[in-house]
This record gives sequence, structure tokens and C-alpha cells, in this order.
Amino acid sequence: MAEAEHVLLERHGAVAVLTLNRPARLNAFAAATNRRLIGLLDEIARDEAIRAVVLTGAGRGFCAGADLKALAGADGPRDDDWGCPRGMIDLPLRLRALPQPSVCAVNGVAAGAGFGLALATDLRVASSDARFVAAQIRTAQVPDAGLTYILPRLLGTERALRAALLAEPIAAEEALALGIVGEVVAPDLLLSHSLELAGRLAALPRLATRLTRAAIYRALDRGLETALSFEFEALVEASRDPDVAEAVRAFVEKRPPRFR
Repeated sequence: MAEAEHVLLERHGAVAVLTLNRPARLNAFAAATNRRLIGLLDEIARDEAIRAVVLTGAGRGFCAGADLKALAGADGPRDDDWGCPRGMIDLPLRLRALPQPSVCAVNGVAAGAGFGLALATDLRVASSDARFVAAQIRTAQVPDAGLTYILPRLLGTERALRAALLAEPIAAEEALALGIVGEVVAPDLLLSHSLELAGRLAALPRLATRLTRAAIYRALDRGLETALSFEFEALVEASRDPDVAEAVRAFVEKRPPRFR
């Protein structure tokens, strides 16, 4: 398979859809997959015509994690097996750094690094047959792709440790109750619903959306004083944006706003 085929990019108006495209391997990551996805995320970040991103998987699973058959060497995976020196570390960082909000449409299994990849997006919609599992312990590895950072913040320490150490699958409805996903829909509605959600995000004011995401993520990373300082700076910057005046006019005129 050519590297460009590992991840597909389609555009639906202002929404970019990224599809992991190794369905025969449940979209498990090989080095080419990682390189291709990082390249596309960098391309999207520079494209002002794209206002939101949907990430999903082809076939019957979202992503089964690392493709162990594709990883070289009997002594375990090397750093460059992921296609970049920092391995799966770069993917969650790039997703969080995107200027556009992201939605993950989780179809079927999201395991190992696939679980982490899903959690690195802003919003998650799961099909009713989805399941999540931090499977790395099964191959004597440590959770990656941001799982050690994001899971405790979503689940608390005990539940995060249970997920990481026992590697028990979390079904879609349980994931909804735990806050891992925001919605569960029927499998045949997953992509259309995720595109509709992304379309709503794409219609939001660009600068305020970016700053809101940055403020919330920064608040997770830092103490209260630092978070509130950035919140104020973001509020001041957003208030100067022309979209604010348009929003006020639209409110007064009782019409939907037309953001830039």
C-alpha cells in the first residue's frame, strides 16, 4: 500500500474528513500511517478554508493501535518504527495544536494508541458497537499516544489505572457514562452525525473557537492563577475580533451571524 493510501483526506465544505485506511488490519498504525497522518494534520493546520476536522476509520474498526506485525525487530519496537523520532507523542500534540476543532467518529474498536488518538480530539461520537481498551499492557508496553495524560483527567486515578493495568474493554454506553465520549449513535448514523456536529463547529467564530479551546486545555495543564491569566488574555484578544461586532449586530437584527 502506498503511504498516501494509509490515511485519506476528503473535504465536505469547510470540514476535512481524515480516514485511517488500513481496514484489513483494523487501521492499526504502521510507520507510514503515522507519517501520513502527521503530514495531513500539518497541511490542515495551514489551510484557512478548513474550519473543523473529523477523524474516523475505514471498515469495522477505528484503530487497533500499533500494528505489531509491521513493527521491526524481535526485541521490541524502536523509536523510528512509528515513522518519526518521537513516535506517537507527536500525534496528540498536533491534534491539540490544530487551530480547527476536531471530532472523532469512533467506529468499532479503539485500542492502545487508537484509544489515545481518539481522546486527543476535542469531541468524540461513538457508534453503539464501539469499544475502548488501553491494551498496551498485554504486550508489556506502556500506554502511549497521550493516554497516561488524558485518562486520569477523564476518569480519575483509580479508573485510569484499572483501564491501563487490566486492559478491560469499555463498551460505548459505559464510555458515555464515564465521559470518554459525548454521544453514542447507531453505526449507520455515525459519520453523518459527526459531519453535522463538525459543521456546527465550523460555523463558529474562528478566533473565539481557537482561543476557547486553548484556554480550556491550558487550564488542564497549569494552575488556576496561570489559567485565569490566559483566560483574560484570550478574552481581550477575542473581544477585538470583527466577529464580535457581527454577532452583536446579528443578535439585534434577530438573524443568524455570518462569521468570517
